[in-house]
Amino acid sequence: MTRKILIPVLFSSILVGGASSCKKEDPPTLSMRITGKWLKVRYATDDNANGVLDEWEIRDVAGGTSNTLDFRADSTGTEYTTGSPDLSFFWAINAEQSMIFAYKNSDTLLFKITRINSSELFITTTGKKGLLGYYYNRTN
Repeated sequence: MTRKILIPVLFSSILVGGASSCKKEDPPTLSMRITGKWLKVRYATDDNANGVLDEWEIRDVAGGTSNTLDFRADSTGTEYTTGSPDLSFFWAINAEQSMIFAYKNSDTLLFKITRINSSELFITTTGKKGLLGYYYNRTN
């Protein structure tokens, strides 16, 4: 008799314990995914002004040149570029996967986050010469 009661109780305990350990974690936010260091590996300019970055308009960053963006969780960051002073900035994610960079030298830029995953970041903006694109790889 004790065995008949013990088996269902044990089985119920296992089910309840298993269900509680399967809590679903919230997916990382865009801000969480962008936090870290990113090395620019390619850039693009819309040379033919068609509003699209064609494959032939994408160029590798010149050898010996390094440009890294460091996004910190407190919404501050630093841009490190070979041969240039470090540039501090504030950043924020807007609606529709847009990101604002506010450099401490008063320049403010708006970028669209076109693609982001665990290892790649691709952002675009519109400049004086049209559409511009920047491709980064995560370095940490």
